[in-house]
Amino acid sequence: MFPCDFDQQIATLFKSAMMFIQLKSAADLRFLNYLEQNGAINTISEKIPMKVTVKISRKEYIKLLFTVAYRRPATIAATIFKFIILLYIIFVFPEYDHSSMVPSYFVFLAIGINVSTPLRFYFIGRKIYNASRILKETIAYDLSDEKLVAKGETFTGERSWGTPYTVVELADWFLIYDSKIVFNPIPKKDMSAEEQLELKGILKNLKTVKPSQFK
Repeated sequence: MFPCDFDQQIATLFKSAMMFIQLKSAADLRFLNYLEQNGAINTISEKIPMKVTVKISRKEYIKLLFTVAYRRPATIAATIFKFIILLYIIFVFPEYDHSSMVPSYFVFLAIGINVSTPLRFYFIGRKIYNASRILKETIAYDLSDEKLVAKGETFTGERSWGTPYTVVELADWFLIYDSKIVFNPIPKKDMSAEEQLELKGILKNLKTVKPSQFK
């Protein structure tokens, strides 16, 4: 019979092995990454890439374009300026014209100026989505610390992280920019809360990404 201390060591090792096998959640993976960085274990996270399958509808894509467009200072400034013109025509112009009513064509012109920008975004987004084969496909992403692999119904693409232009987290999306205007949209609706945290951990390690870009 083995000594009692040895029996306890065997039992402890067995429990540790079972716990290691059961590590499945994103929190566990982050813990493994921490142990790896500190030399405690040799398991590397890139061997277990994070998998996300996404499907973007036309309505979701157009809504995303509106969100992205109205985050830009130029779009916000233009919208405010057009609204001021509308208020001027309705309330200020009659005083200078010494009339009690504003000409109807001025009102329609002011309204047209204000709705032209959102209408333009809507039709541009609709045209892009309808013309793009890739946007309408179901895409499976494999994401790790080293690279991003995208597999659609008619294509497969792979890129190392390197230094992407930037990454932005919105309320419902992660946007991975390849340039100033081209981005890979990953909707949060297709991810669990743990997967979102795991993806944040991957993206925050990129050189061009600032912590302030995440919620």
